[in-house]
This record gives sequence, structure tokens and C-alpha cells, in this order.
Amino acid sequence: MKFASLFDASRRNSRVRKVLIGGAAATLLGIGALAAHAQPGGMMGGMGGLGGHMGGHCGPGFAGDPAQMGERMLGRIDHMLTRVGASDDQKTRIKAIAKSAMTDLAPLRTQRADLHKQMHDALAAPVLDKAKLADLHAQQSQLMEKTSARMHEAMIAAAEILTPEQRKAMAERMGRRGMRGMAPQG
Repeated sequence: MKFASLFDASRRNSRVRKVLIGGAAATLLGIGALAAHAQPGGMMGGMGGLGGHMGGHCGPGFAGDPAQMGERMLGRIDHMLTRVGASDDQKTRIKAIAKSAMTDLAPLRTQRADLHKQMHDALAAPVLDKAKLADLHAQQSQLMEKTSARMHEAMIAAAEILTPEQRKAMAERMGRRGMRGMAPQG
């Protein structure tokens, strides 16, 4: 097989992985986007994230007042749940999970912002303190792991409330639209 063919096959496999990851993300019921509420600067904020490089603006509802972000996110979750035929009881239960996750993630958002500032200051120092940078990186990694674990917990709890058919419909919708699938469509 030629190098170009190997390269093309590798790119196709990468796309397949992305689609599978997107399908898994769909089971987050949009709750995965709550990470936006937990991170400074928007959905992908923080050191090296797009939010940090784009002024914290990763689309409507992902920057600004945390209370407004939370309300927008709950509205998007409600919209997505409506699109997959969730009952009022399912919506209420899933939104309670989302609110709980947002509450739990709020302190992590503050910690992440502090670590981001410390990392920024350390990188801007006249002399790089590699040990300090390594420690800050380790702290950031631990914080991301805590955030990820809480998001995973919320994802599973919410997914258990939906029927298999509803989860499949959500995965298909999210697969077609990505996170945009959460926003109301005109």
C-alpha cells in the first residue's frame, strides 16, 4: 500500500473515531456542555483552550454571567429533550441532574481560573520556573479529571432516564448537528 493510501485510511479512521466520539457525546444530553459553565472563558476556555484565545466567546450562551449561562443551557437541554420526545417527568429529572452538576462544577470553575492566571504569570516571568510550571500543569490535570468525572456521572444519570429509542434519536441528532443540535432551530 502506498503512503498516500495509508494516509487516506488514517484520515478515514480518524473521522470514524470522531463520529463515534460524537455519538458518545450525544448521550451527554447536552449536559456535556455544562462544562462551559464550569470553565473560565467559555466552553473551551482556559490555558490552551479556544475560549482563552477567543476572548471566551464560543457561541451564544457560553460566555458572560454564570446564572444566564445556566439558564440558557437548561433551555437548550429542554429543547433537545423535547425534540426526542421526552416526557415532562423526564425533563424535570434530567434538568435537576444538570442543575446539580452546574452547582458542583461552579467551585471548579473558580479554581481553574486561578490556576490559569498562575500559569499565565509563570509563563510571563523573566525566568521560567520549570518545577512550578510542572506543578501547575499537574494541578490543572487533576482539576480537569475532577470536572470530567462529575460530567461523566451526570451523563450516565441523565442517560438512564431516557429510553433507548430516545438516546438513539439524540445521538443521531447530535451526530448530524454536533453541539449546534442543542440550539433551537428556526
